Amino acid sequence: MRILVFALAFILLLASASFAEGLEITEIKVNAEYDETYTYSLEYKDVVHLAPVPIVNNSKINVDVFPGSNVTFTIRVQDSFKDVDLNNIVVKIKIKKADDGSDIDEHSGDFNLEAGNDALFDVKLKIPFYAASGTYDTLIEARGEDNNNTLYTKDINLNLQIKRLSHDIRITNAAVTPAAVSCHRNIKLTGEITNLGHNSENDMALEFQSSALGINSYDKDISLTFSKDISAEDRKYTKELEYEVPAFIKSGIYPVYLNLYWKSFILFDKKTLYLEVKDCAPSKKKLPAKEISQNESGPVVLIMPSEQIGGQNPKDEIDTISSEASIFMSPNRLLIVSFLVLGGFLIVFLVLVIFWHLRSYKQNKY
Repeated sequence: MRILVFALAFILLLASASFAEGLEITEIKVNAEYDETYTYSLEYKDVVHLAPVPIVNNSKINVDVFPGSNVTFTIRVQDSFKDVDLNNIVVKIKIKKADDGSDIDEHSGDFNLEAGNDALFDVKLKIPFYAASGTYDTLIEARGEDNNNTLYTKDINLNLQIKRLSHDIRITNAAVTPAAVSCHRNIKLTGEITNLGHNSENDMALEFQSSALGINSYDKDISLTFSKDISAEDRKYTKELEYEVPAFIKSGIYPVYLNLYWKSFILFDKKTLYLEVKDCAPSKKKLPAKEISQNESGPVVLIMPSEQIGGQNPKDEIDTISSEASIFMSPNRLLIVSFLVLGGFLIVFLVLVIFWHLRSYKQNKY
């Protein structure tokens, strides 16, 4: 009887070992990243942003997650087969109903694993700014297939808690448009702040500041109320600043700082925008080129644009140049002028000869 019991136990162990083979999740780590806000250091002195998670269903993720956090799941996946390779493995993360009743989900790229090997992969999710505080079901799912297209899956359900703070005011949007300027240097700076906490906030201030560009704008006495029935838009305050970058600002990339103050002097959040200033290249207006052509049997003709240049009628200039050129450069007229000059020389020569003969005659007579 004992032998039979031991045999059955051995068979069960073998069966469980064989069933254990496949696609496995062997390690989970969760890392929460926060933006530049300072509110967490005021209310939560010791924020837990990184922690391992037990590979057990319904385990709690012991990481402080706030609205607007970036949450990264690092998952180790193993092919526990001894002789079966797994292909097209994908890890999916889904936080259920965290986005105003809708799911947040992301997945890794697909990858392959040889038998007995494992690999680490990251999946990052963005927690919405308006996520309500509470505990959310979080599903981790790994899927892959072998060379025969047989599907293998591994699922784990976890619990993720999203926390809201008492005082949580945040810069939820910041922009400079356009991001680069050249000849036209008009820009618009936009800053949006939102009350994400549980309390109404007063005495807030929003500042645009850039000493290099000469920007110094400070809005104070900003108030944002809180109520469970208030809309998301009523929790916001938006500031738009139009500005013309001075012409003497040289080309380069300039930072513009957007600062949010609580009680008008405690820096709660900040963003940095960048504006690129480019040189304004002078416009190069190309005039039509002048073209001169000469006919073999005609005068020189100067071809110019039809519009007036410098207040003078181009046609008059063409006529003047053509008439002057025709007197001296026409082949027929040059021939006539040559004959006239030659005739003048002959007349002078004949006058000189006659004068010489007359003078000789008078000398011989006396």
